[in-house]
Amino acid sequence: MRLCRGIVFDTSGNLIAFPFPKFFNFQEHEETKTTNLPDGPFVITSKYDGHLGIIFEYNGQLILTTRGSFTSPSAELGNQIITHHYKRFGWKLRFPSQLTLLAEIIAPETQVHLNYGNKRYLMVVGAFNRDTLAEFSYSQLQELGHALHITVARRLTIDSINELLSMIADPRFTDREGYVVRFSSNGLRVKFKFRTYLQKMFMSALTGKGYAALMQWWLNGELANKLALLPEEVVTKINKMWSEITTVMAGPGEPQAKWQRLYLFYNDNADTLSPTDHPSVIQQSTFQAICREFCKEYCQQID
Repeated sequence: MRLCRGIVFDTSGNLIAFPFPKFFNFQEHEETKTTNLPDGPFVITSKYDGHLGIIFEYNGQLILTTRGSFTSPSAELGNQIITHHYKRFGWKLRFPSQLTLLAEIIAPETQVHLNYGNKRYLMVVGAFNRDTLAEFSYSQLQELGHALHITVARRLTIDSINELLSMIADPRFTDREGYVVRFSSNGLRVKFKFRTYLQKMFMSALTGKGYAALMQWWLNGELANKLALLPEEVVTKINKMWSEITTVMAGPGEPQAKWQRLYLFYNDNADTLSPTDHPSVIQQSTFQAICREFCKEYCQQID
């Protein structure tokens, strides 16, 4: 399943593009917890706040897809960029047929939480040989970037993971997403995101989902960790929201009656966090499904 995020086959089952296997945030998965990280050397590269483009050659044509679609707005934008770029720099003569090139699509249309300005460009973040499945080293990426006239993600040189953790906790860094660490011993790749970027992510989730975000965080066992990263004034509001949720759960009635009372919080989302919040960011049916899942799990744990 980890290999299937954006992998491309043709209708005969031939492997056409081999992108990154799924990888996780620091502390998100068992293999990315501090005590389980490999010893030995690693390479750290900048992580960019855009959409990943998977670029490959097929039947003499260069194609870019995102991990979910050949026709998504991001894929269409990425194809426009490479069409302009390879015509200008002769990519067809320089692009190896067995290459899967992985590049972040940076543009206003792909902006998530950071603003990189009005330019539209690609940033190389990795590459694979689809015949051997071998991943390109950073020096090989630089050679490839030079040949294709395309920028490669910046490399960070530090001595330890602890030093990296200190850096990403620094509140002065407000315009960066984070870094990707690839350990040389086994190829494990781990995302390390700046505390300030995580705050933007969590605030965006709260703005879009309101009470449903808190219920999802609780279901995933992440509520306490996320609150620890948010500003005190926001946590005060969240604690009030969480108290309202638990009051409903402590009230009388069967689970169905309780989740129907949780449904009423949908219309309260707009008044919880800021004047820009709006409950329509999350569909009412989705909100209700989260309420049901939360209520069932919460009731089981209380029993």
